[in-house]
Amino acid sequence: MRIMRGRVLASAALLLVGTARAENNHQPYPIGPRASGMGGAYTALADDAAGVWYNPAAPSSSTAEQVSLSTSIYGFVGGVDRDALGKGLDYSYNNYNVIPTSVSTLVKLGKSRRWSFTINLFTPGSYEIEGRATTNGANATLFRSTSDKLLMVGAGFSYRINSRVAFGAVLYGIYHQYRSSFDLTDIVPLEGGGVDLLQFTQSEQQLNFGYTGAVGLRWEPTRRFFIGLAIRLPSGMISGSGESFRRFVSAIPSQNGLPEAATQSDDVTSRRILPARFSVGLGYQIPRRFAIGADVTMYMPHTYDAIYSDRAPELIREVRHQLTVNAALGIEGYLRPNWPLRLGAYTDFSSSPDPIIGVYEADKINLFGGTIAFGKVGEENETVFGFIGAAGPTKVVGFDFEKGSYEPFVSEGVQWRLFLVYSGSFSI
Repeated sequence: MRIMRGRVLASAALLLVGTARAENNHQPYPIGPRASGMGGAYTALADDAAGVWYNPAAPSSSTAEQVSLSTSIYGFVGGVDRDALGKGLDYSYNNYNVIPTSVSTLVKLGKSRRWSFTINLFTPGSYEIEGRATTNGANATLFRSTSDKLLMVGAGFSYRINSRVAFGAVLYGIYHQYRSSFDLTDIVPLEGGGVDLLQFTQSEQQLNFGYTGAVGLRWEPTRRFFIGLAIRLPSGMISGSGESFRRFVSAIPSQNGLPEAATQSDDVTSRRILPARFSVGLGYQIPRRFAIGADVTMYMPHTYDAIYSDRAPELIREVRHQLTVNAALGIEGYLRPNWPLRLGAYTDFSSSPDPIIGVYEADKINLFGGTIAFGKVGEENETVFGFIGAAGPTKVVGFDFEKGSYEPFVSEGVQWRLFLVYSGSFSI
């Protein structure tokens, strides 16, 4: 019956609204003027203001006070979920992103200049997508948009114990904003005129504030060879709130049903928790000639309720982080004394488990990325221009709109990202 299909439609829409999120991927793009060209393989080589993101001990290795600015001027995110709306019916999405990824300041302290103080603003995750699909001769339409932004502001100290060993620590405040909107409409023309109509609309907003900290160590066991270790603690919550709006409308004259409409608006408690992160890096460099770095980063498992509501338990949404390991490799070579070329590769594997219908329906996106950047190094400044690209397979929950059953199933597809990066740093 169409009324039963309407209930299934509402359930399907609830699942679709909550699946497309960035919280289970942790490195959508490398951060910092130098690191952005080396795939983020920077835990051992970090020696500038923005290097704090990879290793809090980094500033102590800098020879000058710095201001570092790195901005992704243009960013594109898109993808296709194959057969996500029924056999032969793909769901495509794309969007243009503007992302200021980092602003950092480094100041040397004391006569020995062994102490360094940094203030940093990082945007380690920014994700915006938008997509629209139609089926059944444009009688069934689906629209979804998602914006997920993470901002971290931190202050830290680092200390160079001797010429080979340094350590550091940083404390971050976290700002997280999430917005989504969703509309699903199914219209069936009737013989003799008129239509059956089912429509579900939902919007969700979240605003979270939290904190975390990190410590790091940088060691040069032999000349030009470096080892870096960094640990970021799981984040804690200061406050989290949000609002969920839902509206369901049905008019089923073919079943002699009267028009029905229901609207619900709920305040919810929200959370965004970053899992603990452990990073190990190896690096070798000959200043102004050659450098190579390799990182392995492990994200620890963690499960929590991202959305909680006493009034509407059906809105409760659980987030599961599995143990996840990502890697990065970067190379730097100087074409001329002041012109570095940097190449890198990295992974951004999702910590989400594979979606299972009726158990856990979050999207799973595993990305493989590459970077290339050209720089111009002066006596007191550096300018970098480059590209960051990533693509990989996805697993998402799809629904059969073609047959009108709305039966859920797991759909596979691909997502891609491309960022144009302009970065700069200068000594003060």
